Amino acid sequence: MHKQITILLLLLLPVFAQAQNLVPNGDFEYYTSCPTNASQTSLAQPWRQYHGATSDYFNVCTSSPNVGIPLSAFGYQYAASGNAHMGGYSYLSSSNLTGYTEYIAAPMAPMIIGATYEVSMSVSLSNTSQSGNNGLGIWFYDIGATSMLSGGGNGSLSITPQVSYASYGPITDTVNWVRVTTLFTADSAYDNLVIGKFTPSVGLAITTTSGTGTGSSYYYFDSIVVKLATGINNLFTDSMICAGDAFPVPYTINNTILFTSTNVFSAQLSNSSGNFNGGTTIVGTVVSNTAGFINCVTPPSVIPGNKYRIRILSSSNVDSSKDNGKDITISAYPIPFAGSNSPVCEGDSLKLSASSFTPASSFFWTGPNTNSAAGNKAVRSKVQLLDSGSYIVQATYNGCVAYDTVQVHVKPLPTKPTLLTNAPVCEDDSLHLVANSITASSYTWTGANMFTGVTNDTVIKNTTVAASGEYIVTAWLLGCKDTTSVNVVIKPRPRPQIITLPGICEGDTLIFDVNQTVVGEQYNWAGPNGFNATTKVSKRPFANQSMQGNYVVTVDANGCVNTDTIQITIKPLPLKPIAIYDSLLCVDDTLHLSANRITANTSYTWNGPDNFTSHQISTTISGVTLKASGVYIITADEDGCIQRDTATVLVKPLPEMPVINANSPLQTGQDLYLNLDNPQANVKYRWTGPHGFTSVVPNPVIYKPDTNSIGTYFLIAELNGCYNSNQLLVQIDQRADTGNLFLYPNPNNGDFFIKGVFKTDQQTPVHIFDGAGKLVYTNSFKTNNKKLFEAIYLKDYLASGEYSLHIMIDGKKRILRFTVIR
Repeated sequence: MHKQITILLLLLLPVFAQAQNLVPNGDFEYYTSCPTNASQTSLAQPWRQYHGATSDYFNVCTSSPNVGIPLSAFGYQYAASGNAHMGGYSYLSSSNLTGYTEYIAAPMAPMIIGATYEVSMSVSLSNTSQSGNNGLGIWFYDIGATSMLSGGGNGSLSITPQVSYASYGPITDTVNWVRVTTLFTADSAYDNLVIGKFTPSVGLAITTTSGTGTGSSYYYFDSIVVKLATGINNLFTDSMICAGDAFPVPYTINNTILFTSTNVFSAQLSNSSGNFNGGTTIVGTVVSNTAGFINCVTPPSVIPGNKYRIRILSSSNVDSSKDNGKDITISAYPIPFAGSNSPVCEGDSLKLSASSFTPASSFFWTGPNTNSAAGNKAVRSKVQLLDSGSYIVQATYNGCVAYDTVQVHVKPLPTKPTLLTNAPVCEDDSLHLVANSITASSYTWTGANMFTGVTNDTVIKNTTVAASGEYIVTAWLLGCKDTTSVNVVIKPRPRPQIITLPGICEGDTLIFDVNQTVVGEQYNWAGPNGFNATTKVSKRPFANQSMQGNYVVTVDANGCVNTDTIQITIKPLPLKPIAIYDSLLCVDDTLHLSANRITANTSYTWNGPDNFTSHQISTTISGVTLKASGVYIITADEDGCIQRDTATVLVKPLPEMPVINANSPLQTGQDLYLNLDNPQANVKYRWTGPHGFTSVVPNPVIYKPDTNSIGTYFLIAELNGCYNSNQLLVQIDQRADTGNLFLYPNPNNGDFFIKGVFKTDQQTPVHIFDGAGKLVYTNSFKTNNKKLFEAIYLKDYLASGEYSLHIMIDGKKRILRFTVIR
């Protein structure tokens, strides 16, 4: 339902009540119908367009997407007040609309000539705007056309508005409403206003924004207010007042028409929280309707605080000014108390102290001999007798001042004491101290190592280095003192301790050293057989029995002397042992170690390569390896005195074990081939065998051997006198009734050959059995031209051991035995 239009008529009546808005429907809440599209300003009567440019009306009541709230064709914005607002272009740079400006206008209650008015409104830039400007203002008129450009014009008005908001600069806020306000004194009874941009485009200050409209500035308007400005201006500027003080409160007035000649202006003090609603106090009045000041007195009983405010009230018409604009501190007068450390002695520090039963922000002291100082604690150093007298402290709190006084007495000092001493002295000696003062009545001593004394003549016996330092004697007179000090040096006495072995062996070098306890020590050594030396570290080479005895060192440190003594024993050496050993060995040989020249009651130890250790004079190492090569040391130790001899042993490597084979077994009439599979460089080889066979050839051949050549053949490998060997068994078979047949090599690794010559061509079944009689292989071979030659590969299948091969030849079974070595 629409709001009643009759309310609008009431708003058009003259308005004289103080602070009432002269503008009817200033927040556009009253309307005849909901807007359905742009250019419907007149729906919010009595508002209208001012000329041909079409301003717009927005309201939450509409369903139109163009003029809705918060969403419209120009962006997103709620009303600043209520449910409606206006809007219009203040700048549009399109080529055909250059200078285009939209205004809103309305009649209002007439102004009073000479009265001052507060003119304000809320402004927000639309989201579609690409810029903001500073040209907004309000033009008032009382005689003029309803529309200056009623013929359809739409440009900027060529007039200067009474109210300009250019001082706010370009308004660019699209999220919040900006409240613009200014004061205007009416020079006519204006009864109409026009709102929009009045500054020509060429004079605008423009700020570019992120909107999408082409060079546009489109503004929303809301909450238009024109009302009489507050009549009283509070000019009070002080921020501190003392309780009970008198002070003036100046003021001016804006509109003389507001007050009668019987009007009373009153100055009002807030409570301590700045609140005028409770606990307020009237502090002064004046009968007037013009500017002036009010003489006020702060009540002495006011509660101190720092948030007081003052405002001015009027009785006719009833009005109030704003408060003074800043917190006022009201303080009670401080109540100071002055104190001191009097009486003090001449030359001491006078300490003045001040406090206050009420708060005090500062203190200032004055006193005799032109003494002055600031602060609640003041110190006067090295006072003199003429500094005695009255000292006055001034306490200040927020400009409030009070005083108190304290009496000070300065006492004379005794005459300065003189001091004598026998220092410096050596440690363990006595230190003598003597002091004298003409006027002193007593003495006290303090010094190093917590020394204290109460006589003018004192002795410290059996001094230590810790007694070095400052000694102070204090002369006393009537509780005042003077001091004299002396620096005492107690020279350290050396505490020598000889550093050496008291028992060494014949032939060693005696080395004497002594610890240093004092910097700058001098040394003097004396010992048997005329020994003398003056260095800290002294030596006697080639020790013998004549050097045994007491050795004494005398140490002098800056005139302080001390000694130390040590007894030296020279121990005899055992006989030097002679090592007996095998110098050249082969790997796996036994190393024999022993020694001659053995001394009784002496321990012997062998040490050698590969961490070898033995405490036996005669010892052996069986099965030596190459690691046994090196130097072996035999050590004879008699009570820590050592004699040694060395033995250099070389263990030579063995040649590799020869890997040999033959074409055994074979038949008489066949050649015997002896083979070496792993010949080594620099190794010598020699074969021996049955029937006196020898050969130094690695792979010899015995042509057509007979049964005398049956047996074991040996191959010996020799490398630098170290030997390794291997052997094999050769079989020669005389049975030839079923043809020649043999298996080789034998022994083998599981791979071997069978070869034979038979009477006829035939199929020959073959079976192989292991030593337990288990069949491990079977096959059948066919002869070719009465000959058989086949390779059998069983290296991956046969383990080490004895085997028998069974073969059928010419109807007879032949058995060949062979050995597998893996």
